[in-house]
Amino acid sequence: MEGAKPTLQLVYQAVQALYHDPDPSGKERASFWLGELQRSVHAWEISDQLLQIRQDVESCYFAAQTMKMKIQTSFYELPTDSHASLRDSLLTHIQNLKDLSPVIVTQLALAIADLALQMPSWKGCVQTLVEKYSNDVTSLPFLLEILTVLPEEVHSRSLRIGANRRTEIIEDLAFYSSTVVSLLMTCVEKAGTDEKMLMKVFRCLGSWFNLGVLDSNFMANNKLLALLFEVLQQDKTSSNLHEAASDCVCSALYAIENVETNLPLAMQLFQGVLTLETAYHMAVAREDLDKVLNYCRIFTELCETFLEKIVCTPGQGLGDLRTLELLLICAGHPQYEVVFILYIIKPSPGFMLHVIHILLSPIQLFISGKLCSF
Repeated sequence: MEGAKPTLQLVYQAVQALYHDPDPSGKERASFWLGELQRSVHAWEISDQLLQIRQDVESCYFAAQTMKMKIQTSFYELPTDSHASLRDSLLTHIQNLKDLSPVIVTQLALAIADLALQMPSWKGCVQTLVEKYSNDVTSLPFLLEILTVLPEEVHSRSLRIGANRRTEIIEDLAFYSSTVVSLLMTCVEKAGTDEKMLMKVFRCLGSWFNLGVLDSNFMANNKLLALLFEVLQQDKTSSNLHEAASDCVCSALYAIENVETNLPLAMQLFQGVLTLETAYHMAVAREDLDKVLNYCRIFTELCETFLEKIVCTPGQGLGDLRTLELLLICAGHPQYEVVFILYIIKPSPGFMLHVIHILLSPIQLFISGKLCSF
């Protein structure tokens, strides 16, 4: 889109046509026109104005999505001295729009995260955000959303940042990781029985585990770890919360792939997962396939994480053969989906590959037979 900046009224009309025009050709024209607008330099100002006015959900979503896209792909269009004002504007928008729609909050959270990653002058962004919003209960949901997507965006291919900047970012996030974990504990204390808040906490924690910046000694003695297994052990836990907790445990197990350097956390996770066998049997008895699959994912991740220990020190310490027994218990399940998860165990590369393959072959042969029987 070249030439003069379009009026807000024209933009509103295009957004309305995109969502509500009964004529497919009208929707197509609106989509093309809005796409051209998003690629233009005018999109920055127009998006900001739409978010300020907050006329309706559709226009706010378009504006939030546009702002995220511009920061990801066209950040170079902005002069450096405008970055701080853009940051302040986005933080104001997400606070004002926090109750309008979760998808809008997510788009703005991504925009803020992507801005932080490309803005070297914003030092200690995590600390800034926590200090600004952690004392306001109504702001905690969007604060957690920002802190969840921030680590996820570090390795995003959409962002034009170099290896040195990524390294700097990871070091910065590692420095403030204990601040985030402390915030998550505060959120748990304030959440009470608020399931949605607990899900946000687990998702955020999993995101930081995935980035690999959490201190294993600090996490090994943290109450969040105990809470995860408490939730997974309870029969009354809802499917959504159960999945969030399972995802987090799997992320934690993946993060300690180098077991020796993460021994305290590895021990806690190992013992915690072993306590889930009874809960698995309860889920089977209740025919709760979603929970059964979650437990199966956890048991599979446990096996992958401690496979080298099982080979080198079978039956001793972290080489406890109960890890493999959990897989065999799951292999006895009559549902194809459950058995299939076990079949995709991936041996670690390197000198242990052949030995591990020999160890797993009988188990995978048994599982293969199960799959063929369906």
